Amino acid sequence: MKGSVDRGWAWIVLAACFLRSFMVIGINKAFGMFFVEYIEAFESNASTVSLVISTQQIMFSVSSFLILTFGNRFFTFRPIIILGSVLMAAGYFLNAYAPNVQFLLLSQGVLFGIGQAAASGPSVVVLNSYFDKRRGLANSLANSGGSLGGLLLPLIIQALLETYGLQGAQIVVSGMLLNIVVSGALLRPLTNTVPQDKLNLEVKVEEDDESKNGNHIKINLNQEDLSLSADDIRSKLYKSEKAKKENEKLLIELPEPNTHYRMRTFSENLHEYRVSTVPPQTGIPKSADASKFTNLSAIFGSLMDVSSSVQSVFLAKNVEVIKREKEDDETETCFSKYILSVINFKILRNHHLKLVYLVGFLAVFSARLQLAYIPPYARDCGISGRNISYLVTIIGTCDFFGRFGVALIADSKRVKLSSIISASLIIMGVTCMCNSFIRDFHTFIAYCVIYGLFGGLYNSVVALLLVDAVGPKNLSPALAFVIQVHGVSISAIAPILGYMRDSTGSYTGSFYIMGVGNLLSAFLLLFGLPIVKKMELRRQQRCLSENNQD
Repeated sequence: MKGSVDRGWAWIVLAACFLRSFMVIGINKAFGMFFVEYIEAFESNASTVSLVISTQQIMFSVSSFLILTFGNRFFTFRPIIILGSVLMAAGYFLNAYAPNVQFLLLSQGVLFGIGQAAASGPSVVVLNSYFDKRRGLANSLANSGGSLGGLLLPLIIQALLETYGLQGAQIVVSGMLLNIVVSGALLRPLTNTVPQDKLNLEVKVEEDDESKNGNHIKINLNQEDLSLSADDIRSKLYKSEKAKKENEKLLIELPEPNTHYRMRTFSENLHEYRVSTVPPQTGIPKSADASKFTNLSAIFGSLMDVSSSVQSVFLAKNVEVIKREKEDDETETCFSKYILSVINFKILRNHHLKLVYLVGFLAVFSARLQLAYIPPYARDCGISGRNISYLVTIIGTCDFFGRFGVALIADSKRVKLSSIISASLIIMGVTCMCNSFIRDFHTFIAYCVIYGLFGGLYNSVVALLLVDAVGPKNLSPALAFVIQVHGVSISAIAPILGYMRDSTGSYTGSFYIMGVGNLLSAFLLLFGLPIVKKMELRRQQRCLSENNQD
């Protein structure tokens, strides 16, 4: 399977990810149509229904973090994706029998959110493991499935709503989501087929900077170690040798017990070492038993042996106490060490990654919530349900071509990816600020064309931004953290936007907030990226110098 990178089965994996995006992203884009139906069916308001979106995003974020950090330690991504499709289908099936909006918090918010997390994040990780040179094209093609889904599924859902009503339409959508089971079955993990007995590697490790010959160390590698670079292997060897030396320093050699002397009895001590006191003024013993002083050397010699034995006993007891305390500390920190070994918190030191997270927090709620609020905003302006489905279809069509365009530009390396994203965010920010002029069907068409071309570009290239920041090896933990950032952003802002609609009677203020988020994220990415790259370079140089000193 190692030869499948950028060819062979990689294209099957791409097709499976395309199908997953078609269903999941397409249905999420059409959720705005269900949003309108929920308000009318349950006689609710926008802020209450927005809580469903917030709950779904919270569950999606938390579940994605657990799956991308702990889940892949116990299972491969394939059964996780299959389980996710079943949960999403169950969520929409239960939506059909929801008696109120509060029930939707469980079915749509919890079940569908967990299922979406199980199907989305692992698919991105598997896709990026199968592509290297064509990674940008592969991500754009996979995400274009969501664009095609946004093009076709709104028309299908509108026809289902008109034919079968809200309940029947959700049951059919539940059955459609089960197609992701096929997609997950095709995503087999990329593994190496080298036999274990041949995994011997001879590594040259230089003793110091002045030495050019160095030593040759022969080590055995596991299957997962084949993806390590030479620098990673040297670092691994260095850490193991350093830990070995530190352990050697802690070894304490206890003195061997002295077996030359036997233990004296109590009567022997009384008879042999009875000594008269000496007056300090004369220095002469009162008793004639002065000859017994000749045995003082034997007395003190025996006492010294006893003293050394006592010291040995105390030393042994101290070592035993230290050992027990060390074992207790290891027991207490066992869980924390396991957490640190599973979750790579060290990537959070990366200044480049921190900027990407900040940009994502400001950009994602506008990029994703606009699509949910365009249908109810159009309904407030008097646009019919059929025309609203056409607007969502226009967004999907333009988004489809927009993703292909950004893929070609990004892979050509002629324009920086950060410049492309910044330009798209500025365009969307200005467009959101002009929403007060959007009142009829024709102006909505113009707005949807602009949003379709530029609104979804951030979502399509967020994986590329993470790879540029931390590399493909750390994509999984970086993606887990960025999903948390997205979840906090959407779950916090969505109720605010719904409350502003209910309090003012218009979506104008809500779109203003989304426009401000777009503009702030664009300026941060445009002007802040060169600064954080220099900061990250200095940090890495400082870490290298500290390692060399050690």
